[in-house]
Amino acid sequence: GPQGAPLERRDQRPYCRSPAIRTVEPMEPDAAQEYPIDRFVVGVDGSKGSRAALRFGATVAADSGAKLRVAMAWEHPTSAALPTGPNSLASRDEGDAATAGRLRDLIGEELGDDGTLAQPIVLRGRPSRSLMRVAVDHPGAVLVVGTRGRGGFTEMVLGSTCRSLLHDDRVPVIVVHPEQPQTPERITHIVIGIDGTPGSLSAASWGAASEAPHEADVIAVHALPVGTGDWLLPDTTVAMAEILELVDGPWTAPIRAAGVPCRTLLIEEDPREAILRVAQETGSGLVVMGRASGQGLSRWAIGNVAESVVRHAKVPVAVVSHLETEH
Repeated sequence: GPQGAPLERRDQRPYCRSPAIRTVEPMEPDAAQEYPIDRFVVGVDGSKGSRAALRFGATVAADSGAKLRVAMAWEHPTSAALPTGPNSLASRDEGDAATAGRLRDLIGEELGDDGTLAQPIVLRGRPSRSLMRVAVDHPGAVLVVGTRGRGGFTEMVLGSTCRSLLHDDRVPVIVVHPEQPQTPERITHIVIGIDGTPGSLSAASWGAASEAPHEADVIAVHALPVGTGDWLLPDTTVAMAEILELVDGPWTAPIRAAGVPCRTLLIEEDPREAILRVAQETGSGLVVMGRASGQGLSRWAIGNVAESVVRHAKVPVAVVSHLETEH
């Protein structure tokens, strides 16, 4: 069918081009399905994107009651945080002190009085490695970083730190676009990409956990590339009905098991474009996607769909790997 055409006509919703949206009732909450969020670790470097990430991180931390940690890294012997010149080779103590001062100023500029709730952290070494070290020590940590927001090559848009963190599967990462509003609004809608892969199921669980403090409207989206119905099964109607059962059943079970009501959308459209479109048309404040393991019907791999969404989304995007919890 044409791009964006519905596969199953159900409840009409005026804000979404496809009418294939269904309401799925939540189950009784199951603690075994929850992924608690304990703290947000925001990496900053003074850029516009990192400032937007700081404002967003402070907002979601305040809404959820989580801790807020703000980290800035510097590399010996030179760093943007330090003075330059022939006599600028700084000792570690001098480097730490200069970075700490710059970090305090940045927090004050962006958060004002609310900055007192943020714990500043000075890191030494490559930013991506240093940030990950801080986050992996806390199972409930979430990293928040900004993008550069420019078009062109992936490295230009994301920056080396952001891209390295996206390819490290140990901690959920939220990527924030530099054009975020000066005062981020409360999250009222969350879009979660689903396809049945372990990463997608963890994204659903994590998304439900992140939604709980906001009481946001959750929309779970499964997009099949255009033309999929032509080869999926000879009887496309049966094939789509089976996929719809998966979408409304096991693929969204982690959301419903957390006691969170959600709506589901099954659509034939390029997955990248579908996620971006639904997020825009629903006014979503967060998109959640999982890193795929190479299984499932869609291609939610970090190398294409998720990374493409991160590059082009105007709203924050959380990328979540398959998570393990201890019970």
